[in-house]
Amino acid sequence: MTELRRLAGPAVVWAGTLLATFALAIRATGGYDWDGGWSRQSIYDASAFGLVGLVVLGGLFLASTTAAVRRAGGATVIVAGVALGGTGATAFRRWRTSGGFVGPAKNQSDLRLMAAVLAVAGAAVAVVGLVHVWSALNKQPSRLLVAAGLASVMAIGVPLTMGYNSGSTGTTSYGAHALIYSLAWAVGVGICVVGDRVAAVSAAAAVLVHMALVAADSRPMIWAPRRMRAIGLASVILLVAWLLRRQPANADGSAADSVDAIWSRPVDTHFSA
Repeated sequence: MTELRRLAGPAVVWAGTLLATFALAIRATGGYDWDGGWSRQSIYDASAFGLVGLVVLGGLFLASTTAAVRRAGGATVIVAGVALGGTGATAFRRWRTSGGFVGPAKNQSDLRLMAAVLAVAGAAVAVVGLVHVWSALNKQPSRLLVAAGLASVMAIGVPLTMGYNSGSTGTTSYGAHALIYSLAWAVGVGICVVGDRVAAVSAAAAVLVHMALVAADSRPMIWAPRRMRAIGLASVILLVAWLLRRQPANADGSAADSVDAIWSRPVDTHFSA
């Protein structure tokens, strides 16, 4: 039973990965036009596929028998799962409005259904990740307050900095940028502050990878004219979160384990029979 419970998390993550991949791969058919005549059959940007890669990596970590490796996987899939879930939620609306003057795709109902599937799969993956890192979080009120403050700055400040296309409303774009980018990055910042060393490093790495993917993407799903400025702000917030980590950083306030001790720790107790 213990082994089955340990593998349940990776199974959910891998199932979510398959659903997310299928949702991102589906293409519009008929009557669809984009961006002044440039035909494009998908609204998803390339960074979304990079998030799927992070989930795959995290799923492999979650299958480990070493607790610290599973915590690393959990922190990774939390960040990627929140971003994928937000992408799906945004795409659910975006597929309906992206036809322009030509009109929506003939398979719009299928596209929106798969966007909803992507949102649910991302949320499920994030919940599995949270289960694996929960015991490693420092829940002291002072630490939680710092985490909440920095996460709020990230969640609100990044969308406001990204800007929006003149053809859309600011409120809509701000919400979309929060769902796709800043909420996931805010969660990563929170884990950096309250997580143990393994979870914090993994969450920060996942956020940085996502930032790099977004920076390299020439055609984001929701246009952001000041994308690089927003990524710069997010990087500063992440750095501040890391610097504010109090050492030692164990959840009970005790002295932090050495790196070797952390990575050699056996199966964690919340998966025991």
